[in-house]
Amino acid sequence: MTGGSPTLPYAACALPYHRPGHPFPQLAGLVTPDPDVRLVDLAHGRHEFVIAASDGVWGCVDDQAAVDCVAAVVAEHARGSAQHRAAAAKMAARQLLRLALDEGSRDDVTVVVSIFEW
Repeated sequence: MTGGSPTLPYAACALPYHRPGHPFPQLAGLVTPDPDVRLVDLAHGRHEFVIAASDGVWGCVDDQAAVDCVAAVVAEHARGSAQHRAAAAKMAARQLLRLALDEGSRDDVTVVVSIFEW
C-alpha cells in the first residue's frame, strides 16, 4: 500500500513527462516513475493477503477501510483449495474496486489481491 503515492502502473505512463523537449514542461516533477517501496517481514498468522492498487484506490479509500473490505471477503470465501483462494482474491479485488468507485474515485482504479498460502 502506498497511501496515495504513485504506483508502478501509474509510473509507467509518466515516463514521457520526463523526456527533454516534452511539450508540457510544467508537468515535470508532478508525476514520477519512482514507486514507493517498503519491505515488510511477513508472518504466518499475522498476514493473510497483500493489496496492490493504483492511486485511484488509495486517493479515496484509507488503508484500514481497504484491509477491512478485503478481509471480509477473504474470511468468507478463501478457505479450502488454491482455486477457492484465487476466486476469493478476485472477489476481494472487485469489492475494493467497487468501494473506490462508490467513494467517488475519478482516477484509474486498479486492484490486485494476493492471498498467502501458509
